[in-house]
Amino acid sequence: MIFLIIISIVLALLSIYIGWRMIPPLGWEPRWKTVAWIFVFTPLLFAPVELFILSAGDSGLWADYARFGIYALISVFSLIFFLLLVRDLSFALQKFTLTCTSLLGAKKPRTPQKEPRHDPERRQFLTNALNGGIILLAGGLAGYGGFEALRRPELLRVDVPIAKLPKAFHGFTIALLSDLHINRPRSTDWLWGIVNMVNATKPDIVALTGDLSDSIASRVRNEVAPLNKLSARYGRFYVTGNHEYYTNAEDWIAELKHLGFTVLMSEHTAITHGTDRLLVCGVPDISGPKYYPNHISSPSLAQKGSRESDVKILLAHRPQSVYEAADSNYDLLVCGHTHGGQFLPWKYAVDLAQPFLSGLHKVKNTHIYVSRGTGYWGPPIRLGVPSEVTLLTLIPA
Repeated sequence: MIFLIIISIVLALLSIYIGWRMIPPLGWEPRWKTVAWIFVFTPLLFAPVELFILSAGDSGLWADYARFGIYALISVFSLIFFLLLVRDLSFALQKFTLTCTSLLGAKKPRTPQKEPRHDPERRQFLTNALNGGIILLAGGLAGYGGFEALRRPELLRVDVPIAKLPKAFHGFTIALLSDLHINRPRSTDWLWGIVNMVNATKPDIVALTGDLSDSIASRVRNEVAPLNKLSARYGRFYVTGNHEYYTNAEDWIAELKHLGFTVLMSEHTAITHGTDRLLVCGVPDISGPKYYPNHISSPSLAQKGSRESDVKILLAHRPQSVYEAADSNYDLLVCGHTHGGQFLPWKYAVDLAQPFLSGLHKVKNTHIYVSRGTGYWGPPIRLGVPSEVTLLTLIPA
């Protein structure tokens, strides 16, 4: 609920700015200005629609289409806001520069010149034309970003160097899926394409690191069913993300077990080759204890009771888990949550809030790989931040 309130406040401020900069120059009659202001505040409908979907169970597709439409509008509005802000800051900087030049005693022309004549109608026309151009550019960028968000992600192959990697585990592969955010009305064809892509790589394990959906499990059971067909040599593993806790995490845990996944709740399982041993550990999302006191997210607890292992891999949802993972001597942490920022320019704001935004990094002796996400959340847009299915391969350092 707090999250929805915060997002609603941000959207309200965004809408006010857009309306303030775009509606007055139109010169419309008051009734039409009122209609325009109502439209500008349309994105605020996202909160009641989200609450309805999360609480109403299987209410029909109309709510899902409404959610998609509102989020699509938010993607356009957010780009309009950014472009307006860039324009206004440019104008302000230009005015500031001219003022400073004047105050610093710029030479005046010897021959007096007439003051430029201000033409309000011309100014209004140019302002509206520029605003129209901003709307067209934002719409075009949102359209391209929507195509990127809805298409099947590409396979990204990443080598992870592991110190003292036993020969038996040279080339060990992890197919990483994160932040699928499967919702209606998205076709199951998209997920089938991902399942086939993963199976074609013949991975040793599949890691699903949370945020599977933004709906309750019963609402999208058919949509997530293709995950049952994922195959891996040593098994499929799942840890919860924060969005599962918004939609009854216990139901999602039961659903993933039904789909054949091993759910790791600060637990581990071992993979052995003769005397060589690889430990796969997993922790629930760090928000878990707020909803269920027994959903403790502890990398150290996850390996408790295990025998000495040659390689230790941790599955988590958020990159924040890396610091305790490093203190617990894990070799690799795989996670998601950030979506890589999802789309420009907002990815830079996300970067400020996360220890790592995407890709392979290292903390002490622990590697961390942060997925950009396989799906998208909220606005259906991926701009400059493509989604991914990741195949991680362990190689000797």
